[in-house]
Amino acid sequence: MLVACARLGMAAKNSGWPALQKAPSLPTDITLLDEGVVGDYDLRSNCRAPVGRGQLVFVLNRQKTGENYYRLTLAGRRSELTRVQLGLEIPLAVGPGTSVRRVAPLLIRRRGSQFQVFANSRLLMTAYDGTYSEGVAGFSVAGGRGRVDRVQLQPVQPIIFQDDFMRVEDDDGDWQPVSGKWRVRSLDNPLRSANAFTYVGQARRGNAISVAGHWFWSDYRVQSAAMSDGSDGIGLITCYRDRGNYLLFEWTGGNGGGRRLTLFRSGRPQLLAQSAGGYLSGQWYDLSLSVRGERVEARIDGQVVGEAHIDALPGGMIGLFAAGQDEVYFDDVTCGSVHDIAIDFRTGLPPTSQFSALLSETYPGRWQEMGGKWQLVENKDGGGSCRVQTASAARALTGEPTWNDYQVSATIRRVRSGMAGLCLLYQNEGDHYLFRTSRNRPDACELVRVSDGQESVVATGIVPGASDKPRRFTASVDRNLLSASVDESRVLQYFDPAAGSGRAGLYAEDCDEALFEDFQVSFTSAEPQPVFTVHEVFEGEVSMTNWAAAQSDWETKKATVNGLQTDVNWHRAPFPGDVEIEAEFLPEQKTVTLFAGATDATMPSSGYALEVNRESMILYRQDREIQRSSWDAEDGPHLIRLRKSGETLIGVVDARAVLSFIDREPLRGDRVGWCVAAGSLDKERVQVYSDHVITDTFRRAVSDWRTAGGEWAVSKRWQCDPRWSFFSGDNFDGPAVLWNKHSFSGDITVEFAAGIKMQRDRGAYMDYGRDINISLCADGKSVDSGYTFVFAGWGNTRNAILRKGEVVAESKTPLLTEDIHRKWFLIRAEKKGERLRFFIDDALVCEYEDILPLLGDRLSLWTYRCGIMVSRFRVSAEDIGLKESPNVSWPTVSQTFYGAGS
Repeated sequence: MLVACARLGMAAKNSGWPALQKAPSLPTDITLLDEGVVGDYDLRSNCRAPVGRGQLVFVLNRQKTGENYYRLTLAGRRSELTRVQLGLEIPLAVGPGTSVRRVAPLLIRRRGSQFQVFANSRLLMTAYDGTYSEGVAGFSVAGGRGRVDRVQLQPVQPIIFQDDFMRVEDDDGDWQPVSGKWRVRSLDNPLRSANAFTYVGQARRGNAISVAGHWFWSDYRVQSAAMSDGSDGIGLITCYRDRGNYLLFEWTGGNGGGRRLTLFRSGRPQLLAQSAGGYLSGQWYDLSLSVRGERVEARIDGQVVGEAHIDALPGGMIGLFAAGQDEVYFDDVTCGSVHDIAIDFRTGLPPTSQFSALLSETYPGRWQEMGGKWQLVENKDGGGSCRVQTASAARALTGEPTWNDYQVSATIRRVRSGMAGLCLLYQNEGDHYLFRTSRNRPDACELVRVSDGQESVVATGIVPGASDKPRRFTASVDRNLLSASVDESRVLQYFDPAAGSGRAGLYAEDCDEALFEDFQVSFTSAEPQPVFTVHEVFEGEVSMTNWAAAQSDWETKKATVNGLQTDVNWHRAPFPGDVEIEAEFLPEQKTVTLFAGATDATMPSSGYALEVNRESMILYRQDREIQRSSWDAEDGPHLIRLRKSGETLIGVVDARAVLSFIDREPLRGDRVGWCVAAGSLDKERVQVYSDHVITDTFRRAVSDWRTAGGEWAVSKRWQCDPRWSFFSGDNFDGPAVLWNKHSFSGDITVEFAAGIKMQRDRGAYMDYGRDINISLCADGKSVDSGYTFVFAGWGNTRNAILRKGEVVAESKTPLLTEDIHRKWFLIRAEKKGERLRFFIDDALVCEYEDILPLLGDRLSLWTYRCGIMVSRFRVSAEDIGLKESPNVSWPTVSQTFYGAGS
């Protein structure tokens, strides 16, 4: 973790709330802009404050009556933001003045209820008020030498930016090279390649920088896959305004490498944080850099490696960075708005523990206290806590009334009497939710719905483990489903089809003392991403349809549904845990049935079924009806969905929940499928959503994988037909090993399509083809630490399952033959409980029961003295963990059971 080295100052604090007073009249010469504002915006201009008692006045969100608006007053020594309402002036924030000597850029930023004012790129003030969300803006200059010009009002929308560089080599697209050499690099025949494009930067002298985006971008995260063949700096840039003003995350490689967060102001660098640890040459990584208010965070492969707290920046463009003479490769760049909040209750705390700071004074306008006494205190370990003391119900709230689909969490360190917990979806005192400890049972928790001012307990749960230690409480809402967990263990759920939106915060009642730490709010995407199946580059090629087309993912089996024999389509992959399946319902269809949680593909009745016809939706559990609801299907087509999450099942039509059911004893099957009673259903229109399945078609940079032997890259499969390129690994002198960076635990199933890379100088396929292997439950270092499933091993003489390098099951067939020139093998390895099974092209090759199952959580794909092509790789697991830490040193070559043998 990087250690913060500097803090650039503090935003102006509100010193109190003076009595209301009559608002001064607006200047008669005020200039109103032609365009109005609705929602978020940036207003920028060039300004110089008048000398003496003169001032600049900006009017924001002025309402039609002219009596209600925000007023920003700027002078040489003081600035102030107020809300004017019905002729009365309500102070919001004060700050330092702006320059009277020279013209400087001024930026007024509005995001939700937050206002920020920047002069010459430095923060003057921050205020919070959401009374007016639309209106017109204007400005006036009162006094000599004052000046306002080049005024621009910019509406702001959520940031959505993606670039995979799929274009011709001389086209920079949205990117603007600032320094160094930049170009798009593509492979031959890119339309027949798995991933043919990258963006390459090289610094001839100094550094290479290329930027994209807009000046008004703020509060965002930029992410990119990056790789270098050398050891010089690679990195990302945010808040780029010009060559001398930006924020840089740079990473250098090799044993002496390290990471640095550096803020450049007017060309002068200020080191914010640094740490040791270099990247590996030739290895792809996912880099990300986010800026949210005062918080800067850098990640490598999803792991936080650096953070700092600084004064808020005025925003700006994103950028890619390369240093030195070596080429640096970038791919799959994304940028999106970030609304997440992380408050450690340490930032802003007084320097000694002799004093306690009020929450509302430390974060002026950001928190609203509703009862109780809320203070920030220093812990014995040097961290910060928010302490509340209250004789009644008390809440501390933050955020926007429009917040939805988010997760709020905090560590509850101590509760002395009473109750404590979290508040979410808060609209007012009579309309919100609480997730709290139980008053009567220290080992229990409850979800409370407050409606019309009345509390009702809608769900209860048991707190795991001892009750006297700090506990991490988390509550979330995802498309009207509320879930709560303690220490990452889900304890309760509740579905509210009318769940709205609202702020989040902390809660306590009748507490002598409650301590909260590390408050966080994170937002989920409105819609989960489907499990990817189709690869459009290859789906039209006949020899590749067993893995590249949508049809390849569905197996049709005869089964009995509602007493009738019918064709049921089952997805090849198992889906443990939460899952959703969606299909199209057409007017000409009589009935469409969706299945989830089944244990047996020959028995749809072993799981849940959602039967949808033109008038009703019926939910079954093991063939027994448990819920029914009516709906109107006259106007189709419609999208229907069965959503299974924990104990909750939800039937959805066109994103609207039609029925829901809580199953206190949920079924544990992992098969999903569908069938149609009349008409047909396009398989490409059926989607499955799950966080327990990862599919990699290698159409993106391979940043989810780590090389440990051999060469792994997109290359040509056939020497006789150089048009087609796939992801491949080869080493003709030893092992070529590829480790997945994620961890996988519980039951695991891996399925991938692979073929032998053509090498005509080595003879026929059966002479040199061998070893298409997968290892599970390993340690990330040696393939022999886990189970290995070997296809055509030992020089294409046998197949086997090995446990820690020892053969425990084997088979002599199938093996590689001469007629495999365009052949793609489907390799499948399963570990379910104590049982291991190995399939090749859906035929069981061998199996093994292990009464002492291995506990490793890493998997690798590998070959030996051969070259293999891999076109689609999919893994299903009960638990998929984060990627491995970049701080851990891994062997660059993994040993195998072959040793020096053949």
